[in-house]
Amino acid sequence: MRQSYLFDSIKSQAAIKPAFNITVVSDGEGPLDLYCNCADEGGDQSQHGLLIRPGDYAGCFHGEGQSTAGDPHFVCSVRNPGEREGPSVAFELQVRIYSMLYEDLYARCCQAPGACAPLVSASPGGVVDDCAIEGWSCNGAGQVLIMNATGFGMECDFPADVLKEFNTLEGLHLANNNLTGNFDGIATELASGLQGLRALTLSGNPGITGELAQASEDGVCLLVKGNLTRLDVSGAGLTGTLPACLFQEDSSALVELYAAHNRLTGELPDSFANSTKLQHLDLGHNELGGPVPESLAYVRALREVDLAFNEFNQLPDFNSETTPNLATLIMSGNELQGTVPQGLAEHKSLQVLDLGGNALTALPQLWLDPGAAAAAVAATTSPLMYLQLSGNKLTGPFPAGLALYPDLVFLFLEGNSLQGTLPDLPGGGFGSLHVLDASHNQLSGNLTDSWSQIGMFTEQPPFEGVENVFNMSYNQLSGDVPAWLSAASVNSLAWNISIVLLGNAFDNACAPDFAGMPEVCPPADTGEESGEPEASQSAGGPSTSSAAIAGTVVGVLAALGLAAGVLFYVKRRRQRDARVTRLGSGAKFKRFEEGMDDFAHPPGHVELSPQFADPFGPPGSERQSFHYQSPRKL
Repeated sequence: MRQSYLFDSIKSQAAIKPAFNITVVSDGEGPLDLYCNCADEGGDQSQHGLLIRPGDYAGCFHGEGQSTAGDPHFVCSVRNPGEREGPSVAFELQVRIYSMLYEDLYARCCQAPGACAPLVSASPGGVVDDCAIEGWSCNGAGQVLIMNATGFGMECDFPADVLKEFNTLEGLHLANNNLTGNFDGIATELASGLQGLRALTLSGNPGITGELAQASEDGVCLLVKGNLTRLDVSGAGLTGTLPACLFQEDSSALVELYAAHNRLTGELPDSFANSTKLQHLDLGHNELGGPVPESLAYVRALREVDLAFNEFNQLPDFNSETTPNLATLIMSGNELQGTVPQGLAEHKSLQVLDLGGNALTALPQLWLDPGAAAAAVAATTSPLMYLQLSGNKLTGPFPAGLALYPDLVFLFLEGNSLQGTLPDLPGGGFGSLHVLDASHNQLSGNLTDSWSQIGMFTEQPPFEGVENVFNMSYNQLSGDVPAWLSAASVNSLAWNISIVLLGNAFDNACAPDFAGMPEVCPPADTGEESGEPEASQSAGGPSTSSAAIAGTVVGVLAALGLAAGVLFYVKRRRQRDARVTRLGSGAKFKRFEEGMDDFAHPPGHVELSPQFADPFGPPGSERQSFHYQSPRKL
């Protein structure tokens, strides 16, 4: 006589359009059969069940031949096919529940060859185990919290009607696909269904287009009014002006906004006055212009700002009192004029400052005068590590006051009109400096021995992959090249260093001490008159042009979360003023330029912060399983 055990109501508590995987696991003492019926709540449960083989999936879906009057559920019977006198078998019934919404999503958006491969690989038996997908996570009830379909190859109109059914989503990441649609329409629909959404990433979808609605109860304004703290629409096709609602304290929860590489126009709205949340703002590579609003310099939570490659013409005075947390400011490739604001020179949290490729004419006194710098507490406590001032219209002397900034590692002054005698450095000056490019200026005088004590000559580079560089080429320096720059001295160092002194008036540049250093003494067959010396090998390691330097630095700063500041050096080489004669780009620069996409998200865009780690739950959370343990053996 056979024995059986009945489970009369196996159903989903949370899944939308649920599908079930039901298996029986015995202790190995004997075989068991599993029979299941699918019925709606209150429906017919009297029909014989279907035998579920090991590895099979049980179908109990809306629209699959079943009534949709109630919640679908299973009635299952576990049977011991052996005789009564045979051995009893202990067992456990395991039930896993999935959503069939993925069938809709796959049919609509995943028809391109190779598209949505992670969904396919997480679909044994044709049912998606969504919480087994890398980068996705669920709550304890088996509901999806984080959906990360970045780079899935999806091609379709934005499936907002499907996605908003996942009403527990806190993070939705769909970057680098081929989704299309009007952004404000997408935002309105997501706001109506995903009220707990905190992070939305749509970057790298150029087919998502349209102007941003200005009304406070529509489109993006409606979306950011809820719980959304992070919005990334970089590399989409957005046009028009930015609505004030994005930055107003009472209408936006945004902490991070990334909208680089669009076609946004007009002025940045002056609506930051009461903002207490905004920390990261990236609007680079648009067509925004006019003055940067004064109110932006009063957002105390602000940490990183990238407004590069727009048409801004005036910069407010970001200072330590009003922006005490500001670490990165990128303003390269704009139309800024006049003097660099004093507040930036005195800032006590600023680490990366990129003002390259503007029309600035003067530097703050604190950077020019070592006496003023020494007397200023700000100079001796400043964390400034990276300063980019190349490609402006700066005049005046070499900024010797910067020598007293204790953490300064990278200093770019190339392509300005700095003049006057190169100064003696104060004791310990530039003690941390490892990359200096002051080429293409009008500096004169001698290289004194005080320069032999800067960081690049006394210690290893601070970051792996960065080569020490001393580039004073194409100035008006004269006298003798000092012995501490000779091939023997440079080669005696335990690290590589590139010395670039071409285009000056040194008396002994081609003396035997500098043999084998073609960027000190050019080979006879190239000549200096061309203004474009070939990339070459110099003592202590391979030659590094100023563009190559920047390419190297990108990789290092990207790892530190500071990469955005150095892209100017690569970009500007393609756009720079014709009045500046540039160095040729060697193989090393080409290699790093080709590798820019390693740091790009989407291509051409570099995040201000380190690679995004979703704050809304760790990936890999397991789907909840229901375990029905039998009270007796069969």
